[in-house]
Amino acid sequence: MIRTFLIIMTFAVAAVDAFGQQPENVVPTPRPLSQEVVDYVRNQPLPRNPVQVTELITAGSRLPNNLELSPIPDAHQYGFIVVNQDRLIVDSATRTVVKIVD
Repeated sequence: MIRTFLIIMTFAVAAVDAFGQQPENVVPTPRPLSQEVVDYVRNQPLPRNPVQVTELITAGSRLPNNLELSPIPDAHQYGFIVVNQDRLIVDSATRTVVKIVD
């Protein structure tokens, strides 16, 4: 009985380790984002009416086509948008969230 309990606890701890981790806020890209791009997005003022969505958006999420991205100077492959008070850097071609800026 104790042996069965220990085996179950071992699997439970492993499951918590595997599924309990926080999602990363950066998706690996062929060319890493420059600090200038991140700083540019970080320093942009929050819009008066930011986009609100009910879905959880993480790095790697795809944004719908109806959300308009703002361009990033000198980094035309990326755009940014503020969703649920989070600043997101998005790959313009695939509309994949590359980084959530703190």
